[in-house]
Amino acid sequence: MGPVLGRHPLGEKATLDRIAREDIESHWRNHYQAGKTLIAIAGCIEPQHAADLLQRHFDGFGSSAKAGRDAFKPEFKPGRIHCHKELQQQQIGIGWPAVDAVHDDFPIQQVVLGVLSGGMSARLFTEIREKQGLVYWVSAWQDTPRGSGMLFLGASTTPERCAQTYTSLLREVDRLSEDLTQDEVDRAVVGIAAGQETKGDTTRSRCSELCNDLFIFGRPVPVEEKIAKIEAVTVEDVRRYLDAYPRDRLCVVTMGPKPLFGDGETSE
Repeated sequence: MGPVLGRHPLGEKATLDRIAREDIESHWRNHYQAGKTLIAIAGCIEPQHAADLLQRHFDGFGSSAKAGRDAFKPEFKPGRIHCHKELQQQQIGIGWPAVDAVHDDFPIQQVVLGVLSGGMSARLFTEIREKQGLVYWVSAWQDTPRGSGMLFLGASTTPERCAQTYTSLLREVDRLSEDLTQDEVDRAVVGIAAGQETKGDTTRSRCSELCNDLFIFGRPVPVEEKIAKIEAVTVEDVRRYLDAYPRDRLCVVTMGPKPLFGDGETSE
């Protein structure tokens, strides 16, 4: 995904060996400052008391000038990469550009993922795992760093079934625009809303979501506001979304004994 976001988080030996103490000190001074710090607190607290403590302990922590909120636009490069490894299973990962979390179509994107991978009644599980018996694991998810978005499909299969699994994954995405039903949309919406109101309502989850809201939106976003946008999504919205953001540029990564070529064929 570009010169920065596409790098391995653990680094590489050639670059790690070049990092000196002065580089670490400079990085700390430039990036770890009060003005670039987001703090979210959830639970039984006294807001003013918490604010006073933070002011006292972070006073003088680098620059207090507030950092800008410019989006970091990644560079998407379609392509195919195979990592050879002698395994009994073959891993498949597929990604393509999508919308970010502040886009008007983001709630539709969430519903798309819910229909594809929102539980055991979702399409990827029922069609690819249960009916075709192609995979051990299958899922769809998104990544939305500020200012950009990506959709992903992933599966674990056998080397012999890799080509069919790859084709079936993409077919399920395409099929959404052909035969999506209102019942599927309703189930996806209920699943997303239930997740927000149950698992997402724990103290730790709420604190994490508040911090994410501050980073992405610049304000805490009420759960009710997020759920209302999800509940407003229709079948026609999903079809429009699929037309507007086709999966016509793919980044495909496979790991296992056989590489994936062309339209889903594996090498002999």
